[in-house]
Amino acid sequence: MSHTTQVSSSALEFNKQGIFALPEDTSETYYVRASALTPKLESHSVDMYDIHASWVDVEYSTEGLQPWEAGCMWYSDNSYPTIQLNPHFRDNERYLKIYHKDEILSHEYVHAARSVLNSSRFEEIFAFYTSKSPFRTYLGPIFEKPWESMAFVGVLFISVVTLYFWPVVVAALALFIRLNYRWWKWLSCKRHLDALLKKSSLPLMVRLTDEEVLLFSKLSPEAIASWIKVQGLNFRWQLLSAAYLG
Repeated sequence: MSHTTQVSSSALEFNKQGIFALPEDTSETYYVRASALTPKLESHSVDMYDIHASWVDVEYSTEGLQPWEAGCMWYSDNSYPTIQLNPHFRDNERYLKIYHKDEILSHEYVHAARSVLNSSRFEEIFAFYTSKSPFRTYLGPIFEKPWESMAFVGVLFISVVTLYFWPVVVAALALFIRLNYRWWKWLSCKRHLDALLKKSSLPLMVRLTDEEVLLFSKLSPEAIASWIKVQGLNFRWQLLSAAYLG
């Protein structure tokens, strides 16, 4: 595919920094929003997604973290994301012999970049796809919301206490069905875009909304190309086309 619309070099650089354009953005609103983000002391690259971010705060603290948690992402009062890491990572690359600092940062930077899209259905798949463990990559996205894991633990506890296991079996089955459905749609989208681009589509995919992932999972590569062409006047798709479809 080729594009004819000129996109500024600053917009392309902001995009590479993981500052995603929104469907409603114009070139002006995108520039204003991206320019307001200031470089931080720590930066990180998620090469598979073409994210080279330096605008996300990284703090080291155990506040709010469970002993087995290596890190998380949260929002400050100014709505900018902050990544919180276990202080063990200040001087060590691994925690509990399970978590690697680079992997945790990649995971959380994906969340930080995608947070503006308000698209949560494939969020954990994108984040866990950076994992070096095939097991974590596949199974990690089984919980899509923080409360889901706590609810499941509660159901499991009740089942163990009462020796009545049907509730936890049903809950686990529902989670696995949803997980595999999400993976099916996500991988279908990736396969169609890979065929269209003739290269890895991950940098483009991570910048898609949930609705676009679902749409592209159903369309042929040719139909996707036609759909994108119709979006020609939309700044976001002008930017994505210039960055990944040229």
